[in-house]
Amino acid sequence: MRPAREVHGVDWVDAKMGRKRGRPKLDAPKVEVKIRLDAKTVEHLRDSGPGWQTRVNALLGQLVATGQI
Repeated sequence: MRPAREVHGVDWVDAKMGRKRGRPKLDAPKVEVKIRLDAKTVEHLRDSGPGWQTRVNALLGQLVATGQI
């Protein structure tokens, strides 16, 4: 018996077998940065609950979009 790749072709086999693994690539992946902030600022942000880094990112994005920074 011949391998499926020979019979159907590489593209067909890859499409059927689902070669993609892991998470899909993001259009705009995030970049990890290191920044030094005042302890009280970080404490306040962390105390605001889960997702605080996402909220900070959104606020910074708004400031950039409106030309404030």
